Amino acid sequence: MNDREMDIHELASQGFSSVQVVNALCLSSTESTAMLMRIQSPGDVCFLAFQKGAKEYEETISTSLIKLTTDQEKAIDAIKLMDQRTRENDYATLAGRLFGVWKQ
Repeated sequence: MNDREMDIHELASQGFSSVQVVNALCLSSTESTAMLMRIQSPGDVCFLAFQKGAKEYEETISTSLIKLTTDQEKAIDAIKLMDQRTRENDYATLAGRLFGVWKQ
């Protein structure tokens, strides 16, 4: 991979669209048009670099969403457990006040 292909791959892996990649490369208008055509032409090395980068971006997003979902599920479980313990403590306090029974 040459430097230009690596730049395309890197930008695509960060979620840039093909137009955004071309703009980020700071090319002249003629070069920009040609590069956009290359990025959108199946079989071209720039197309392949862009596709690989875009695939990496999608995988990263998927992994992040899975982790976020897992973290949210853990947070929900922790909140439920905390709520349950609070209710148990409230019950124990109430029982102690009403009946003189203190839960250990």
